[in-house]
Amino acid sequence: MTTTTTLAKAGAADIIMWVAILAALMIAGGMVIMLLRRRLFTQETGGDETLMQSLRRMRDTGEMSQEEFEATRKSLIAKVKAKPRATDAKAPLDPDEERDRLRAKLANRKPPTAE
Repeated sequence: MTTTTTLAKAGAADIIMWVAILAALMIAGGMVIMLLRRRLFTQETGGDETLMQSLRRMRDTGEMSQEEFEATRKSLIAKVKAKPRATDAKAPLDPDEERDRLRAKLANRKPPTAE
């Protein structure tokens, strides 16, 4: 018996059943892959641990020396201090002030010449 005659004899219900089984297997396989990726690529440390807590834990477990800890801590403090804060940014202009500023800028500009 050939494949074409087997498919021809198979009813629509059989074909739909096998398609559903294959779809279910694909979905289950995708979920297994997703769970494995999540488990492999998540950090071993707790998600609630801050950077400083992580550094302290590394120092306490011996993964990092006291000197490395201090150097890293000082580097982080310097980066935080150097980072501009939102309050340091220039305050936005009042819409009326912005309009007046643009008008003054346009008034100083030479009009285009028609040739």
